[in-house]
Amino acid sequence: MATEEGEEEMARKVRPINAEQKWCSPRQAAQVLGVSESLVYEAANENRIPHRKIGTRIIIPLDWVNRIEEVS
Repeated sequence: MATEEGEEEMARKVRPINAEQKWCSPRQAAQVLGVSESLVYEAANENRIPHRKIGTRIIIPLDWVNRIEEVS
């Protein structure tokens, strides 16, 4: 049950993605793709997904997230 509570808490804290945005946070990408936020961070840090780092912040191209979502 703790996992479900954690997922619900994460879902509440995710900012909605608007149509004009070109980048999204790892948390937003995780929610759209149905995976954990830590998996998205891990994949970005291992260069398995496209991303940009701005200081310590990671952003992911929204068009890539949407293409992957369509394939899934």
